Amino acid sequence: MQKQNLGKNILLAFLSSLIFLLIADLVLRFIMPPASKITESGWAVEENSECRKVVEDTFGNRVEIKAKYFNYGFKRWGDPDTKKIKMFIIGDSYTQMDLVSNGQEWYAYLEKEFKNLELFVYGEAGYGSFQEYMVLDDYIDKIKPDLIILQFCENDLGNNLYLLDLQNYPYNNHEYRPYLEGERIVYKQALPLSSLRNRSFIANMILEIYDWVLWDITKKNLRAYWKNKEIKLNNSSKNEKEKNRQLERRAFKVTDKIMGMIKERAAGIPVYFLDASVFKSSRVEKMCKANNFIYIPGITECVIPGKKNRRLRIVNDGHWNKLGNKLVGERPVEYFKEVGISKIQDPAAEINLN
Repeated sequence: MQKQNLGKNILLAFLSSLIFLLIADLVLRFIMPPASKITESGWAVEENSECRKVVEDTFGNRVEIKAKYFNYGFKRWGDPDTKKIKMFIIGDSYTQMDLVSNGQEWYAYLEKEFKNLELFVYGEAGYGSFQEYMVLDDYIDKIKPDLIILQFCENDLGNNLYLLDLQNYPYNNHEYRPYLEGERIVYKQALPLSSLRNRSFIANMILEIYDWVLWDITKKNLRAYWKNKEIKLNNSSKNEKEKNRQLERRAFKVTDKIMGMIKERAAGIPVYFLDASVFKSSRVEKMCKANNFIYIPGITECVIPGKKNRRLRIVNDGHWNKLGNKLVGERPVEYFKEVGISKIQDPAAEINLN
């Protein structure tokens, strides 16, 4: 009899605790603001803001950087009514460049070299191609640029397809991101147990702590993280490798569709393609040609990873440091000096930058 009573008491305590948690969860969902708000582009740089931090620019060399952002969160917001040549640059963290101060980014070298150039620059960490299209769509009519530079990176492919984005957890963006799926725009978080997070405030709170612990561990040794991913991929079964190849093909298909949208929205304005990927990809170059984008050569070659080029990147980070930005910035300067800028796809009509 005592054992039966004990069992009933344990069951009653368990059910009472469960009911209490469910009620608490429902109450918290109603009274607490959502942890992540869904906005049009997922997330954005704060307008008229400033970022100050200390980074290890090269081994043992820690420097303080100050990055300022202006109208609409742009890193450069020129005069839309200027008589100068208006260049609209859009990209991800390689364009946001919050790891060097204003005036040290790769596009600052275009700004310094060509005095007849007015820059409009928007970059945001973690953005994929569809989010960059949204930026283009929102501001192209305000700016009315003479030319566009679209900065690309190989991780954009993963950012453009939810299932690939999820594979990069925890080293991915944890906010709601817009994905183009067929003709629909859907907003998802590329996080494990996303359905449970959406249904339970308490579960989401616990999982968010777990997310950021993993993020912190990963961030401390990125080289080990990427090496482990490579080992895991190499040791995966044939079926898993084939599934991954299928996802990559889907990501290219979606990305190519987005590039077509960018081409259509540009409506004849020349689009130059600056590839910040670790290595050149023939598929990316073909995608450029298919959409009549002008590929700026020599970018990846000057910052190919390796022992010699570690000095070009922030320590324990894949982004270019001050010297890396300088070397990258010199490439489009040389390119535009050599070939000029074709206006409205007419090679005979060039804009004089000087």
